[in-house]
Amino acid sequence: MIVVDPQSALLTNAEVYDFLKAQKQRPADKKLGAYEPVNLASCIQVRKDVQKYIDITAPHTASLPAPEAYMSEVVKRLRQFDLTKTEVYSIVNLGIGLPRVQPSVNGEAEGMEVDGQEEATTNGMEPIAQITMPDDDGDDATAEADAADDQSGRYLLGLVVENLDERFSGEEGDDKIQAIIRVLRGCTALSTSTTNGDHEAHPS
Repeated sequence: MIVVDPQSALLTNAEVYDFLKAQKQRPADKKLGAYEPVNLASCIQVRKDVQKYIDITAPHTASLPAPEAYMSEVVKRLRQFDLTKTEVYSIVNLGIGLPRVQPSVNGEAEGMEVDGQEEATTNGMEPIAQITMPDDDGDDATAEADAADDQSGRYLLGLVVENLDERFSGEEGDDKIQAIIRVLRGCTALSTSTTNGDHEAHPS
């Protein structure tokens, strides 16, 4: 499988994964006369490679909200920060703004069908969407978790947003970075509630 240059990417990882997962694997063609059946080996290998990448490298991708609604909100709401398409796609691919315990909203973290079988998303481990963590007592624990998520989000933004410290400098820049993270969280909450038929949540 060839890794696409982010500058050339037309879809995020979540959109590719969602598409492949929705497609039933094509059965092998029967040979008819002198016509050779289509060789599906490369197609099957691509599906396996994508599933392996999701399992090992980016398991959060399987728990992203449905891409159609989520990407529409993310692109619309991040436009105000003058981020490039590549930066927005990279932000989504890294899962910035996702909750630590991710809700199962993208097909309940199901794997795609590969070679006649449905692959589990976490390579034999419990899917991320099904992992339950003990509840933290009090608002202090929640605040600490949010602060840790903000710090992680800022670090990841620094990896994919070119000249982050120059483009978002000073206190005003810090506020914009926090706003980006809040927008991503809000889009996740909105897309999740929409998927579940609840339209009450709104992103910041």
